[in-house]
Amino acid sequence: MQISITLFDLGAVVLFAIACVVGVYAVIAFRSIHSAAKEIADLLHRHRRDWDKSMLHVAAASENADIITTEIKKSLGEAEKAIQTISRNTTDTVIRVNETADQVATYVIVFGEIAKAILALFPTSKRN
Repeated sequence: MQISITLFDLGAVVLFAIACVVGVYAVIAFRSIHSAAKEIADLLHRHRRDWDKSMLHVAAASENADIITTEIKKSLGEAEKAIQTISRNTTDTVIRVNETADQVATYVIVFGEIAKAILALFPTSKRN
């Protein structure tokens, strides 16, 4: 009895062997994925309360951040007004000081001229 194998049959056998290897590999990979997913689910189940508490803290922190941001904006607005007022007052003071200094200088010049005129009235003594 003779058996002949055609190239088509040989290709089918090779493809079947490859399909079996890929199938075994897929089963192993899916088992690993399933076990990892089961561990993650168990971990989440064990720490559900902690997760919920953490989310509550995050929500509270978010609300506090909104309140703090609003307060900071108000404070910055008030600080801006105060800085503008200080700037205006400082500028006004500098202008007044400059005007006063000009007036004092004018008075000194006038008094100097008066002193020169008074001294000019008295005869100077001859010095040897």
